[in-house]
Amino acid sequence: YGVVVRGLDLPEVIRYAIFLGVPSRKMSLMETLLHPRRLLRVLIYLEEKGFEWASEAFRELSKKLEKVPESALVVSVIKGRLKAEGVLKDLADLTKRYSELAFLELKKVLDAKKVIKIGTLVLAKENDDYYAYIIDAPTYLQASGRTSRLLNGVMTFGISVVIDKYLENVKALEERLSWLTRSKFRDFYELDLNEIKEKLEKSRRGLGKKVNVKTILLVVESPTKAKTIAWFWGRPSRRRFGRIVAYETSVFDERENVVYLITTVASRGHIYDLAVDENGSRFGVNYK
Repeated sequence: YGVVVRGLDLPEVIRYAIFLGVPSRKMSLMETLLHPRRLLRVLIYLEEKGFEWASEAFRELSKKLEKVPESALVVSVIKGRLKAEGVLKDLADLTKRYSELAFLELKKVLDAKKVIKIGTLVLAKENDDYYAYIIDAPTYLQASGRTSRLLNGVMTFGISVVIDKYLENVKALEERLSWLTRSKFRDFYELDLNEIKEKLEKSRRGLGKKVNVKTILLVVESPTKAKTIAWFWGRPSRRRFGRIVAYETSVFDERENVVYLITTVASRGHIYDLAVDENGSRFGVNYK
């Protein structure tokens, strides 16, 4: 995600990010419904709309899905790229059958409403075709984050503008971002552009928010656990120190105005009895 902007680090230059369309993947509606987990969300919507068969379909599909956690395998079986037997084949058959039923019902809804939002999934009728927009929040964060960076100990102020033909896409992006940040969108015409311009320039002259930087070392036992936990704070970078693999992420605490640089590593075994000097160290790690 965000491959076009990743690596750009010019906070003294980049002040704005303008999105002509919410970052997303546009797929045919039928292909979208072949993904079992997206289909489950659509079945909930149809059940809420009074389709009784959707309730039974949800229970049946979710029960099978517990035994096949990788949805991509189901799509591969349906498209004939993978042969399957047993539970995987049963799940693929169920998904195909219920996706076709869901498609027929959604077509009727979209013929009347043109565009609907189901969770963070946006469905639309365009001309005589039906599409789904899969919102890409990480790419938005990568691009918009180029405008607000740490520069000489000060967090620069930036602005991102999103222009989209569907308000539903913007709302879906805002909902996805709520899982990751405290960000909220505002109507562009409510903004005081003169005030924003002043903040943009002041923060690049060292007059913005002073930011403290703190480091955290998190040690867990399992390499797999280290990688998984590192993802809690976003997409980690990976560095190697000899035989040790370290996953590095950063988190900005707006309330405390602190950037935490978090390094997660694995011990590959139990660690105990490390406190060798009660005065100079804590659990064997020297600190100041």
